[in-house]
Amino acid sequence: MLTQPNMLHQKISHRKVRTGCLQCKRRHVKCDETKPSCLNCIRYPSECTYKNKTEATLKSDIAAPHILPKPEPSAASTSNPDLSIWNLKLLHHWKVSTSVSLADDPTLQLAMRDVLPRLAIDHKCLLHAIMAITALHLARVGSEDNETNFLLAAHHHSLALPLIRSELEAINEENCHAVYACGHLVTKYAFAASATSSEDHVFSSGTGEVSEFLPLVRGAFAVAGYCMNWLVAGPLGPSMERPRDENPSFALNPDDAYLSRLLPVLRARESADTEACCEALNAIRRLLAMAATPNQTIAVKTLVLSWPAQISQDYIELMSKRKPEALVVLAHYCIMLKMIDSFWFMEGCAARLLEQCRRDLSEEWHPHIEWPISVVGSNE
Repeated sequence: MLTQPNMLHQKISHRKVRTGCLQCKRRHVKCDETKPSCLNCIRYPSECTYKNKTEATLKSDIAAPHILPKPEPSAASTSNPDLSIWNLKLLHHWKVSTSVSLADDPTLQLAMRDVLPRLAIDHKCLLHAIMAITALHLARVGSEDNETNFLLAAHHHSLALPLIRSELEAINEENCHAVYACGHLVTKYAFAASATSSEDHVFSSGTGEVSEFLPLVRGAFAVAGYCMNWLVAGPLGPSMERPRDENPSFALNPDDAYLSRLLPVLRARESADTEACCEALNAIRRLLAMAATPNQTIAVKTLVLSWPAQISQDYIELMSKRKPEALVVLAHYCIMLKMIDSFWFMEGCAARLLEQCRRDLSEEWHPHIEWPISVVGSNE
């Protein structure tokens, strides 16, 4: 009885040394060898990497195929489904559900479902972005294992961010399509994740630091301006949206008077912050006027989510520092967020963000956010 376990132990030890991930080897723990990430690296979020086989090993495998020993079930593999099965589940759910849930336009839904997976084959940043938003969607719709889905979502998101940043630094005709798609997925992930995060904000940490996703979103939207000809001529071309008029009259929005009356309030402070806040407010006015333009050719969702890319870096810093003028403008942006509250990834975002603004503003500023509160409601 003692001989068989010892023999099995020797086989598994040999196999683990050959093909286990580098992180498990450094931690001296048993790797279940699932790819692209083993369960140990999923549980303790870290990049999971495998040492490539040498050419000699590959030739040996081809010349002399052999039967691998059956791995001994570990505690991880017996208590959780194999990671590769979870990845297949995520890809299937993306195809049949998540992809169509991210937009209401059939052309854009088709691009999400069919084009993005093809782009993801050559761009890992997009693959991880797809997996992250899909795992979060599974968790939000009430899957049987929400804990694992949240874990997978955070894991893939953490892998996607540095890869997107790297691609943005070398944008070109070949990668612009994947980077553009990543920007939109990361934006939706950030809003969706705010519903379950321990932090109660979307854009800033309250410590003067800007949230990780915001510069990535701004960079991805900038791709549209820089690479529009490439994007239109590429695989996402049929789904690219162009507004009927980029500078419509603010008067098209019947509620513009509520916004315009804030300008004197912002300018009354006569500070260096005034111009940045006024520009951010006018960006909201312009987007709402575009949304009200008859026969508009760009989706309301796209208009709403484009605001973070239109605000200045000065305004972002003011918002991060919880400057009252910036928070009043942000509170009015919540009216736009409310317009797309029906999407699962936006549900409740407007109310949560507005409540954060209300709490951070002193009472003297509360009269200036009465309209957003009346439209969005309270999150209390």
